[in-house]
Amino acid sequence: MNDQPDRQIQANIMVEVNFVSTAVSSNPFMDTALDVQFTAPDGSMKKVPAFWAGGDQWRVRYSSPLTGRHAYQSICSNTDDAGL
Repeated sequence: MNDQPDRQIQANIMVEVNFVSTAVSSNPFMDTALDVQFTAPDGSMKKVPAFWAGGDQWRVRYSSPLTGRHAYQSICSNTDDAGL
């Protein structure tokens, strides 16, 4: 899912993307795995693991040496979680 607003980011500067889980879990750290597949302007792809940030919050950090539009798609172990 890539429905967050576009942001202008400089090359080689880290960006943090936030996700909000819609699933209830007593132990999200152990129950859920979230990766984010980034696609750079040149078509290269990089899978980056996201991390649980507490509560229903998940985050991933990404940096690229390339300028231009980067796309991403989340890959969650819980396919019923619409937020991840």
